[in-house]
Amino acid sequence: MKYSSFKYFATGIGLFFYTQQTIAQNNRNMTKDNSYAWPQNVKPPVADKKEKQLIAHGDTRLDPYYWMNDFFKKGPDSTRVVDYLKAENSYYETMTAGTNALQEKLYEEMKGRIKEKDESVPVFKNGYYYYSRVEPGKDYYVYCRKKGSLTAAEEVLLDVNKMAEGHNYFSAAGFSVSKDNKLLAYGIDILSRRQYNIYIKNIETGEVYRDVIANTEGNPVWANDNKTIFYTSKNLVTLLSEKINRHTLGTDAAADVTVYEEKDPSNYIGVSKTKSEEYIVISSSATLSSENWYLDAGKPQDAFKVFQPRMKEVLYYIDHANGQFYIQTNLEAKNFRIMTAVEGKTNVSDWKEMIAHHKDVLIENFELFKNFMVVSERKSGLTQVHVINLKNNESHYLAFDEPSYTASVANTPDYNSEVVRFNYTSLITPSSVYALLAERVADSKLPALSGSLCFWWHWFGKPNENPCTIISVSFNKSNDELRIKFSGNELLSVFEPEKISIENGQLIIYQATKIRIEWPDIGKDGHLKNRMFYEFQRIGKKITGNSNIH
Repeated sequence: MKYSSFKYFATGIGLFFYTQQTIAQNNRNMTKDNSYAWPQNVKPPVADKKEKQLIAHGDTRLDPYYWMNDFFKKGPDSTRVVDYLKAENSYYETMTAGTNALQEKLYEEMKGRIKEKDESVPVFKNGYYYYSRVEPGKDYYVYCRKKGSLTAAEEVLLDVNKMAEGHNYFSAAGFSVSKDNKLLAYGIDILSRRQYNIYIKNIETGEVYRDVIANTEGNPVWANDNKTIFYTSKNLVTLLSEKINRHTLGTDAAADVTVYEEKDPSNYIGVSKTKSEEYIVISSSATLSSENWYLDAGKPQDAFKVFQPRMKEVLYYIDHANGQFYIQTNLEAKNFRIMTAVEGKTNVSDWKEMIAHHKDVLIENFELFKNFMVVSERKSGLTQVHVINLKNNESHYLAFDEPSYTASVANTPDYNSEVVRFNYTSLITPSSVYALLAERVADSKLPALSGSLCFWWHWFGKPNENPCTIISVSFNKSNDELRIKFSGNELLSVFEPEKISIENGQLIIYQATKIRIEWPDIGKDGHLKNRMFYEFQRIGKKITGNSNIH
């Protein structure tokens, strides 16, 4: 947030409490008058009135301030609108001049409660961890990535602080990396009107190409050829999304091809890519109905095909995984249901029901992965996270122990992920991001754990102060044992694990019947009798410990 806007926000709150305190003091007839002395004989600006008759839906109304629309339409009164706003700001500055010291004090106090150095939870996609960070004293994010591991060298994709220098307003959005990981497409708005110009940067060389695509929604989508981009173009007057265009790298944006044009202004359009990254999808949605068009992402020059023509008062949304489409729709289902359609047969007559409609459960959205899907459902006012194994259709719900909370599926762009990431917060739990294995470990492919672990004394008597580097992960189904081996011949065994979380690069075990860590005694051979161990076992609510260290 820019300093000036935050300062005015803080001032508004501060003045509210300041004046309320003054009123309270006056009501108590305090002898000392602490009320603010407003400047006298200062007249506020008064906007001119110019009657404008507007007729719509058979109704006529008069709007004396319609002339202010000229600021947005660049009409003859545009300059007068700006002059009036300047007069309003001048009046405010004059009337509150005596509170400048209080404003500064409130601003510094509120800023002191904000964590200035912060970093987002990394997300993994196509071989890289992506994240953003904030530096102390800076207004904007730095967008970064690391290849393969969070311990790898940092690559700065965009430092928005440097990009924003010299601009009164600056917004960067819609970051999209090409399939070969070499090019970054992104949108920039310097007008505060959500009119984004799309730029393309070579991540390897740092060069920003001369391709500039003006007046877009700012969410470019790469085709799989690493040279074609689809984007949403806006109407210059209404600013509504109007066209989906195709741009080829290195060509003039004026020659871009329109692949879809929306004729009905009540529909909102957009372009995206399926989770499998096999298809480009154009969506056109109104309040009561929607329609989708799709294209093979590997053949960007082909024409889009309609998935299912718009149906009266029917909404449907699509995604793709494992050779078939998944559809969330309210077709004969007020609270929505999930259906599927095989490739090449997407007409509604070919849809097959996967999750039936339930009168007490609202299906809000779903997230697809190669081996499972996550459905966000709402029941009795609370969100439920429903995890479904796509290989055997077995399912379970994540258990939330608190009676009142807010939960949602978090951004997890990796199609091959084996974990469910979700946001969670409650009245007693700070906002957090969790990552849990999608299934019981015994029934799923093990996550690709790498890096190192530290074992802390309050669990294992601090057997090793140095990080232990992982060399292998395996699962013994005969006794439900997760085994993690380390380079120093250490072994971590987790028996009957049901909840394992990978959070911010840390492996966290939530539930197991027994946990054991063993390691070789320093200076002795590797015989079993010379291995040291700590273990904890849970029977019901009772936890017992055991060790051969005395």
